[in-house]
Amino acid sequence: MTSKLDQIEQILAQTALMQQAHAEAIARIDTRLDRFAAETERRLAANERVAEETERRLAAVESFTEQMTEQMAIQQQAHAEAIARIDARLDRFAEETDRRISALEMALKNFTEETDRRLAGLETSMDNLSRQVDNTARTVDAVGLTLENSIRQADRDRAQINRIWEYLMRQTPNGDSPTS
Repeated sequence: MTSKLDQIEQILAQTALMQQAHAEAIARIDTRLDRFAAETERRLAANERVAEETERRLAAVESFTEQMTEQMAIQQQAHAEAIARIDARLDRFAEETDRRISALEMALKNFTEETDRRLAGLETSMDNLSRQVDNTARTVDAVGLTLENSIRQADRDRAQINRIWEYLMRQTPNGDSPTS
């Protein structure tokens, strides 16, 4: 029976060794689990900080987006108002341009009519002037003929006077002047 007891002691010793090995393994596992838990806690804390930072940044982005949306709405409103003002100015410019074009067309029409009247008057004046020039030319021709006739007559009269003078000079004794 001693051998049975030895066997039981041996089994108990082995069991104690196994329990010791299991206890050491459990201690190692506990240590690893503690380190894992600490690392997990650290990572969870870091994740919470990241989550808080992300939330903060998201809030900032949302705020920025809202501000940008408001600014864009304000700018769009300003652009719409500026476009409306430009449209109104363009409409006034178009109306003024149409008015000026109408005035220019009327002025051109009046100028053309006045020019036509003046041209007709000039044509009449030119016709009258042409007739006057023709009449003046005929008058000049007539005066020229009259002058030629007067010159011929004066030449004949001078010749006659010279003949009479010579005759009288021959008739006076001593060649004295007939008037002396």
